[in-house]
Amino acid sequence: MKLSTKTMPKNASPVPQDVKAPQAGRLETLLGQALAARSSGRQEAALELLRQAAVCDLRRPEPWYWIGRIQEELRDPMGAAYSYFMARDRGRYEPASVALRRMGHLAME
Repeated sequence: MKLSTKTMPKNASPVPQDVKAPQAGRLETLLGQALAARSSGRQEAALELLRQAAVCDLRRPEPWYWIGRIQEELRDPMGAAYSYFMARDRGRYEPASVALRRMGHLAME
């Protein structure tokens, strides 16, 4: 079904009113908490916070990048590569591309 603004009232919006904008403030809070947990050696707590951050805004690459970093630290290279690819797929996130090249999953550009 295709939406047409011609058939809509002038004051109507093509986006449903109940659709919420990404929770940017919550995402930033969770990222900060996760990085603090990582700095204090609590990688598992950091991973849980980062997973929550990843669902706050599915378009943002940062949570996936940091999940990959922690997975590398925990010696989970397959998980790390997956997470880096997830970050890279959300806007060609350069730090993730660098990590993937370092790991041998991307050719040098």
